[in-house]
Amino acid sequence: MLIGEAEILGQVKDAYVAATRAKSLGRTLHRLFREALAAGKRARAQTRIGGESVSIATAAVEAACATLGTLQGKSILVLGAGKMGRTAVKRLRQEGAARVIVVNRTISRSRELVIEAGFGEAVELPELVEAMAVADVVVASTGASHFVLNEERVRAAMAQRPDRALFIVDIAVPRDADPAVTNVANVALVDIDGLKSLVNERLELRREAIPAVEAIIGESVERFESWYRSRVAVPVIARLTQKAEAIRAAELERLLARCPQLDERERMLVTGMTMTIVSKLLHSVILKIREKATLDHAEALSSARVLDELFELDLADQIAGTIRNSLPDSGE
Repeated sequence: MLIGEAEILGQVKDAYVAATRAKSLGRTLHRLFREALAAGKRARAQTRIGGESVSIATAAVEAACATLGTLQGKSILVLGAGKMGRTAVKRLRQEGAARVIVVNRTISRSRELVIEAGFGEAVELPELVEAMAVADVVVASTGASHFVLNEERVRAAMAQRPDRALFIVDIAVPRDADPAVTNVANVALVDIDGLKSLVNERLELRREAIPAVEAIIGESVERFESWYRSRVAVPVIARLTQKAEAIRAAELERLLARCPQLDERERMLVTGMTMTIVSKLLHSVILKIREKATLDHAEALSSARVLDELFELDLADQIAGTIRNSLPDSGE
């Protein structure tokens, strides 16, 4: 539950895809979902709302990258298979770690994490010292109430690799690593307090992007509302255009039947002229009904009724349906 995280946007997208496959979306919800997803995508592309990772687990991996320069070809020990551990393993894979060892009090949880990530190897807790002995970095995130990484264990691990440095990132609450581990040569430790300042800085950058994101959302809301109000104009425009085209086509056919002497070019010119006349006659009507629909829904409905009556469009039921769907709590 962090500002700018893409998780909820992803859930909305998944819901939209599922509803589309189930054919449970009407025209209005379909348009609303697409507008919402487009707003989310635009916000993340044009602002810093989604920039700079703000999760503690990811910050831990980034701290390791900063210390070692790169995690390419490195061996990483992840202590704990909870949510933090899962996030860390996924990020470690992205950073190109050569080997990830997952140690957890329950070996089955470690195995589940490895299978889920498609990366790493699960090791039992009694093998913790041996796992530390081959690691370049330890990311600790268990739920233990005591120090899992005490000075004794770390010293035993370092005895097996005295010339290689070990960087420990402790993101557990309460802490997994005893501060005394730094008494061991070549061991460095960063705890969650040190990472929180980095995360807070990045959160502040995201907070600064909120006004820009709200402006993007406002534009999308306005666009959707304008479209929603204009729905009353759609059936009127469609039926009016269809009726005008039917009349044009029928009259043109009669005219051409009475003028067999016209060649192909002359027939095309006459046809084009009839289409132009109809288009110009309807142009201002269509513009006005669309404008009224977006500005004043009630006036647009009134105009639609007038056009329906004058041109005998037989749209009374559809117009009444539009009125019903515009009432509060109408479902879609």
